[in-house]
Amino acid sequence: ELKLPADLAKLTTLEILRVHYCGLTSMLVALKIKQLRVLDLSNNYIAEIPDAINQLDKLEDLLLKFNKLNSITQELNKMTSIEFIDLRFNEFSNRPNWLRNDIV
Repeated sequence: ELKLPADLAKLTTLEILRVHYCGLTSMLVALKIKQLRVLDLSNNYIAEIPDAINQLDKLEDLLLKFNKLNSITQELNKMTSIEFIDLRFNEFSNRPNWLRNDIV
């Protein structure tokens, strides 16, 4: 399991995090950076979006294309700050019907 370094959570004012092609399997450390507006972990091996994603109440853009997701948490649907989500090229069998059409 490859994770983001725990010290990354110390960057409390970080607003944009882009980590591509690193073999990441977890995004938990990123969920501790409360000021994130853009989280782009595309082209990794992330298999789940934790419910704790809802702690990122400033998050506007979530990019997780080309990962290993096969389901997503309904917490994303409750996040009012989200403007754009890119979940293309994952392992979904169907797009969740509860996901807002205006953000994907």
